[in-house]
Amino acid sequence: MHTNQVALLLDLAQTHSFNQTAERLFTTQQNVSYSMRQLEKELQVQIFHRTKSGVFFTPEGEQVL
Repeated sequence: MHTNQVALLLDLAQTHSFNQTAERLFTTQQNVSYSMRQLEKELQVQIFHRTKSGVFFTPEGEQVL
């Protein structure tokens, strides 16, 4: 886990939105999504439920957080 992934993860816990996190951290939504998918692959766990209404942490994601 890299420090930028930690920053993204913590911000996602507040915003529940890849777009808002991207805006707040001056990056793109695609970068946030890619970084979180890479983290999920690295940890071999699904961290989020991605829905049209937002991003929500799975129980495993809560433990990661």
